[in-house]
Amino acid sequence: MSGHTEQERFQRLVSHVPIGIFQMDPAGQMRFVNASWCETTGLSSVQAMGEGWLTAIHPEDRSRWSAAWLQPWTNPSLFTLESRCLQPSSQVVWTIGQLVAETDSSGHLTGYLGTLVDISQQKHMEEALQQAKVAAEAGLRSRSEFLTIMSHELRTPMNSMIGTLELFANTRLDGEQRRHVDTMRSSGLALLALLGDILELSGNDTDASQPLHGEWFELSQLLRSVVDLFEPATHDRPADQRLMVRIETFQLLYDHRFGDVQRLRVILTNLLGNAIRFTERGSVTLRVFPAPGQGSDTLRFVIADTGIGIPAEQHERIFLPFIQADSSVTRTYGGSGVGLAITKRFVEQMNGRIWLTSEPGHGSEFSFDIPLPSAKKATTRSTPVKPVAPIQGRVLLVEDDPVNRVLLISMLRKLELEPEYVTNGRDALKRLDRERFDLILMDCLMPVMDGFTTTRKIRQREEERDDGRRTPIVAFTALGLKGDRERCLAAGMDDYLSKPILIDDLTEVLQRWLGYESGPAQLKTEQPVFDPGILDTLRRTVGQEFATLLEAFLKIVPQRLKNIRKAIMRKEMTDVHMEAHALRISSRQLGLIPLADVAMEIDILSRIGKTKRLEKLLGHLEDEAQRAIRVLERERQIS
Repeated sequence: MSGHTEQERFQRLVSHVPIGIFQMDPAGQMRFVNASWCETTGLSSVQAMGEGWLTAIHPEDRSRWSAAWLQPWTNPSLFTLESRCLQPSSQVVWTIGQLVAETDSSGHLTGYLGTLVDISQQKHMEEALQQAKVAAEAGLRSRSEFLTIMSHELRTPMNSMIGTLELFANTRLDGEQRRHVDTMRSSGLALLALLGDILELSGNDTDASQPLHGEWFELSQLLRSVVDLFEPATHDRPADQRLMVRIETFQLLYDHRFGDVQRLRVILTNLLGNAIRFTERGSVTLRVFPAPGQGSDTLRFVIADTGIGIPAEQHERIFLPFIQADSSVTRTYGGSGVGLAITKRFVEQMNGRIWLTSEPGHGSEFSFDIPLPSAKKATTRSTPVKPVAPIQGRVLLVEDDPVNRVLLISMLRKLELEPEYVTNGRDALKRLDRERFDLILMDCLMPVMDGFTTTRKIRQREEERDDGRRTPIVAFTALGLKGDRERCLAAGMDDYLSKPILIDDLTEVLQRWLGYESGPAQLKTEQPVFDPGILDTLRRTVGQEFATLLEAFLKIVPQRLKNIRKAIMRKEMTDVHMEAHALRISSRQLGLIPLADVAMEIDILSRIGKTKRLEKLLGHLEDEAQRAIRVLERERQIS
């Protein structure tokens, strides 16, 4: 009687709990369900008794529930199952059910106690999130494809235009003609820079990790070259809108600085361009001086103008992409609203900060601080001029666009090269079957067979031939998107040029690969072991720590060589890449160019898994390292 009373008390207690609760006997016959269970399943308590509860379970899920009480329940344990209920109204309800086995004092199974919870809302949210994820991924793919097409379609005609102007500028022109050509060229490059800005912001929102490319440069020369870009824009103004652009440097004892000069050039170009655009008359001044309280290695740049000014509430907003303080300024002054976003991003990537001081009608001052270490010791010792090796060799041009092909052939002929050409990758492979070339200039996007596929096939043939011969391949593309360089290297290419290709950039690349008899990987022992100019600059920069720096390098190089050899033998390409990359960077910083070049090729080959070629290069790397060690030992003794 007491047991019956206890059961009735339990049922009264759980009848109105907002969670489905039920009891079953050992055979799976339902003995009790509460109101919440009935609401979830759509069955009445009478319909649920015995085996009637099974009619509430979706037909596809019933077998799993039936198996729940057929399994051995040797100890009290919990069984959880996600399933669907099919209500008489045909509405599907997602549920999570849990069963716990009940036993008597002897351990015999007496039945089951369970709960049933409606999770339909959660499932619908999960499905909605999954659909949103799929849609977002599709959107990202579409955006990426759109950017790729837009970049290629815009850069291709721009390449033709700027390339033609490059060739035109090298002909005999009078003063007025040259000024017009220079104006068209600078306008084309400005348009190209705008395209790059838009792709930079639209193509990749997580590029804060893009590496810095530090190098030594002359600060005064950089400042003057940037200001000179805007000379046509200020010179041709009406008399009542004359604008003076000047440079003021204060207390700058050291002109040679180390940093990412390309990013700094973009920053200064964007800020000066904005200042000139929004200043009808008066002056624009670029001031550079040591940042107060931060030492001589951190410089403050201030671009001050007498222009229209910016309200205080807009100071933060204008650094956002595609935003301007007032939409009407676009109609009056032009501009796309992307330059300041790029500027802020580049300043922060260079470990700096940027801010604005301005008010309407009183001009603006954009200021930024960035660290730019200097060569602190002046010297009267002349730096030897590095000899320029002649460019020579057979070049195969693979390019489908007839205009670009004519331009590139003209540029190559100006460099005293007589290139051969084909219009797609398939024809390039046929040509390479019959002839040998010293360099291949490879377009990436072509009909029939693109440059990536062609390069992979060339590298595969070289691997199969296994004669140690590897033809350098320089990619050129109109895409201009992030990751292009990495994609080219992964395909087996050795270098990269982005369209439009300027003759100076082309010359630099050809000098790198055809300036010596067989390219960087096969440099002969007659090549200088190091660049004395780089080593001298480094000696002046670090002062008394120079000997310590050399000692650290001499200590780590043998260990890196040992690690590279071990990783190559074990075919651990990630370790090869990390060690070779580190050796390349440190070698180049010390001016050990041949060693850095061999390490660079090992780095590239490790990322594309060319193990046989790596084994052949290993001995060459060790030879160059020994030559470098002997030179640095002498330099350390001198220091």
